[in-house]
Amino acid sequence: MAITAEHRSETWLGLGLAFVGGYSDAASYILAGSFTGHITGNSVLAAVSLANRDWLLTISRLLAVGAFLLGILLSSVVDWLVKRKPSRSSLTVALFLEAILIFEHGSKAGNTLRTVVWEKATTSQGDLK
Repeated sequence: MAITAEHRSETWLGLGLAFVGGYSDAASYILAGSFTGHITGNSVLAAVSLANRDWLLTISRLLAVGAFLLGILLSSVVDWLVKRKPSRSSLTVALFLEAILIFEHGSKAGNTLRTVVWEKATTSQGDLK
């Protein structure tokens, strides 16, 4: 069976999105304590928050699930639009949009990560004295 250019493109798209999804899920869990890349994690945490009657936390976790579902819808629309013009690659467009979002929010996340690391480092140094 011959591998077509479309199959190769879809394979790279899958690999690229899996990498970005895993990276963003790990970063969001470290920075926000939430599983933004997996609907199951936020569903479980929302159920725990609901059982504890922590309404604001329940709502925030359900909003993460809603944002995930909205992302699926928007990515389907983008894919449909890209396929209307055969000269465009779904992989190129998807990764370009991902890069824009990462760079847009990267400075905010980077500052937060530096703050968290600095606080942990200074707290640990204080414990050693």
